[in-house]
Amino acid sequence: MPPHITTLYPRSADGRTRSTRILANSLFRELTSHGYSTCQIIDLASELLELLTASMRSAARERQAA
Repeated sequence: MPPHITTLYPRSADGRTRSTRILANSLFRELTSHGYSTCQIIDLASELLELLTASMRSAARERQAA
C-alpha cells in the first residue's frame, strides 16, 4: 500500500478488511434486489474506479506541486 494511504482496520492475510467485504456484499445485494443487472453493476464499479483514479492522480499532482 502506498505510504500516503492508511487504513483504520487491520487487514486479513489476503489484504482485505472484513468490513470491506461486508460493505461490498451489502451493496451488491442491495443493487440486485432493486433490479440492477450484472452489466449495470459492472458499469457502476468501473465508474467508481475511474473516480478513484482521478482523485488519486489529482492528489499526486498536488503533492508534486508542493
